[in-house]
Amino acid sequence: ESIRIGAKFNDLINNLKKIKLLMSSEKNDVYLVLNMVVMRRNYNQIEDILYFANEYGFHSVTLSPIEGIIKFPEENFFENQIDYELLKKLEDKRAYYKNLSDQLNIRLENKIPNNMNYLNNFALQ
Repeated sequence: ESIRIGAKFNDLINNLKKIKLLMSSEKNDVYLVLNMVVMRRNYNQIEDILYFANEYGFHSVTLSPIEGIIKFPEENFFENQIDYELLKKLEDKRAYYKNLSDQLNIRLENKIPNNMNYLNNFALQ
């Protein structure tokens, strides 16, 4: 709600429940993808998103870095003033997120930068 001004989380949940019910009651070819834009305020909720996706019947989760011109530039730790410490935390959990998504039978497309040169240079500082 703080990102999507005017949106209501309860409305989202109610709609997802309806979609899940429809999908379970009919043969369909619907493939649900949950897109998470990873930023400073939510990078530590990736595990929760995978469980959320599982609960509501998503088949795939895409993790994308926030980019471009945004209202809250401090949320973007991927461009300009790169936060190597946060990138390192995300890199350290990359395999964990992949294993969890495999256990939940959810396809994970992780588009978060994992340039080890950047991370190694940070570790040397």
